[in-house]
Amino acid sequence: MENKLSNNILLDKEDKFPAGIYGIPHAENIPAEQETIDPVTGLYNKKYGRIAAIRMGTDNGGQLVFSAVIGIINYDTLLKNYGQAFCDALIEEAAVIIRSAFNDKCVIYRSAADEFVAVVLTDSRETAEPVIKKIITDIENIYADSGITIECAAGANIRTGDDHFEILSRKTHLAAETAKRFRSKYTGFVFYDDAENDGYIAHGMGSLHRDAEIKPEKRNSADNSELISFAFKIFEKTADFDAAVNAFMSRVGRVLNMNRILIFDVSHSYYTINIAYQWHSKEMAPIEAKKFSPDKTRFEIIERRMLMNDFLPSDRAAYEKYAVSEKGVVSGAGAAYSFPMFNGEHLIGCTVFELNDIAADEDMLRCLNRLTGIVSAHYTKSKTSRESRAKSEFLSKVSHEIRTPMNVIIGMTQIALSGEGLSAETADCLRKIDRASHYLLSLINDILDMSRIESGKMTVEETYINLDELLDGIDTMIRVQTDMKNIFLKVDRDIPRPHLMGDPLKLNQILINIMGNAVKFTSKGGITLSISESPVYSAGKTDVTFKITDTGIGISEESIDKIFNSFEQADEKIARKYGGTGLGLSISSSLVGLLGGKLQVKSKLGEGTEFFFTIPMKITVPAENKEPVSSAEIDFSAKRLLIAEDDELNREIIGTLLGKQNIAAELAENGKEALEMFERSEPGYYDAILMDIRMPVMDGLEASKKIRELSRPDSKLVPILAMTANAFDEDAQHSAECGMNGHLTKPIDMNKVMEALVRVLS
Repeated sequence: MENKLSNNILLDKEDKFPAGIYGIPHAENIPAEQETIDPVTGLYNKKYGRIAAIRMGTDNGGQLVFSAVIGIINYDTLLKNYGQAFCDALIEEAAVIIRSAFNDKCVIYRSAADEFVAVVLTDSRETAEPVIKKIITDIENIYADSGITIECAAGANIRTGDDHFEILSRKTHLAAETAKRFRSKYTGFVFYDDAENDGYIAHGMGSLHRDAEIKPEKRNSADNSELISFAFKIFEKTADFDAAVNAFMSRVGRVLNMNRILIFDVSHSYYTINIAYQWHSKEMAPIEAKKFSPDKTRFEIIERRMLMNDFLPSDRAAYEKYAVSEKGVVSGAGAAYSFPMFNGEHLIGCTVFELNDIAADEDMLRCLNRLTGIVSAHYTKSKTSRESRAKSEFLSKVSHEIRTPMNVIIGMTQIALSGEGLSAETADCLRKIDRASHYLLSLINDILDMSRIESGKMTVEETYINLDELLDGIDTMIRVQTDMKNIFLKVDRDIPRPHLMGDPLKLNQILINIMGNAVKFTSKGGITLSISESPVYSAGKTDVTFKITDTGIGISEESIDKIFNSFEQADEKIARKYGGTGLGLSISSSLVGLLGGKLQVKSKLGEGTEFFFTIPMKITVPAENKEPVSSAEIDFSAKRLLIAEDDELNREIIGTLLGKQNIAAELAENGKEALEMFERSEPGYYDAILMDIRMPVMDGLEASKKIRELSRPDSKLVPILAMTANAFDEDAQHSAECGMNGHLTKPIDMNKVMEALVRVLS
């Protein structure tokens, strides 16, 4: 059966309104185009689509009129995940599919952001049904090869021309809503009378996955420039590159009548060429093989040819032999062209366009070259972002796995050291274990800091700083180290305005890192920290300059350039002697950059080193002096804590350490058990909750949300502190979003635990 219905009465982009069709006004009465046409699809908008549909039904009284509502039911999710540009591209492709299904008398219009209406003169319900079902399948599979799910549903109704259009429209929409909800029963499509007889009127639905059939439209002279504009828009406005590239390939393939589009990624390290993305028309078979490995000689020949040309006739035989023949045509009759993709002068891949026509003219070749350049620029950014994200995720997992046993080592060491009757030798061993554990923890923190900086997740805060107090703290900390080495520490201050706005944690980290290095490499003489302020230069700001000078071993001229590189140190012999990751100065340099300065160095081998930097800071007034609450002011013996921790040893450690502070602790093995214990307790029974994040059955974030949602007086008020090996800034943010009052990272430092408890219980 030929599944075509009536003549497609549409607005042509150049004609505004077809003259005289179903009561649409002629000539001087024609409204402005923007008032009648949906700008994305070129179809009628809702207002004028309904006018045309009503008139069509009136003019054809006595004939059967078929009405269908076709909706994309996960449109809001797609909009949230991929952006407006992607959704506009999807809607335009859907309009092409709907438009190509009808070729006689009909009216098609866009009735909502995610919805189309088709009103068609038809012979019978049996003629109409398969057409709409095919439309649903084709829309759902516009981007099926990419794994992007589009969920679509349609409802339909039939009436004679004498029935009122409003009744037909209302019943059709109700049928569409029913098809959405009862997806498993109706597979996304239902007639109103079927749903009414079953007693169903509602919404919701699943999805299908088959090959979409998109009929090529006739090209005109504006298509190339429109495609280039579309490419810029879809890549700039769509946050997800995978979604953008699939929308891009689908549009280019349809408009330029392509058989296939392939995007290859080139690896110079392994001499491989990998298919990163592909699109194919319904007739063509997909390419199954994802990676090709020519020998080095062949790879270099391909690379040289690419570097010397804007495009090349594609070696289609190299990949067509991997086409899945049972799924379509293996090789097309048209020409195929390969365009190189560059990152600067570096070849990173190529895009292959297989045409359905015999050959491309010069105008099309220029267009394809421009399109490849746009893809190339955004592919490079996307690849860098993916690699950075993968690295951050890997380091986060590694951090969690290392911190969990580290918590056991440090916690058990603290418990052992607090015991009585230790021999001097045992106590010495335990203190050395404790120092080594904290040193290992500092290395882990360095790696995580570097990861946050490289991924762009390190942010700068602007809070109150009393520079005198910050320097006093650094003086106290570093002086312990300099006294142990019998070297001097001098702090020179020229800071008439010590009350400033900035990021005290990062500034403290920078100074501790650099001065700690200075102590490490100085055995005679000492270290001088100098701080000075410039005059106020604008809007209450000043430049604060920090200089750290030592009389240590110094740095050779040839090594100065690499000391700020990650994982590098000035000299391999020095690295073996003094240890370290080689990240301290790299992190400090990056942090200074985040604060608006530049870390610089002067040094001479054997004579010492000077690091210096200047950062702009706002001048403010002294913060209100509030006496901090002391732990001595809180009676912890009257407090009871609920501890959620899945690791048995960690439960034992935190329970024992809290017991030494006279705090009663009740233990839960996972978030679900903690939630149930809290629900069973009397209001106010627990004074606070310490909640691990990663736990089986129910994690800490979910448990915290559910506690906050309980309808009891203390559910919103009880303090919940995250106690976790998840140490990234975004982990602390997730904790806060789930209703937690603080974020303690493992290994657990009892001083920080007590500080947090004092804060939330005071």
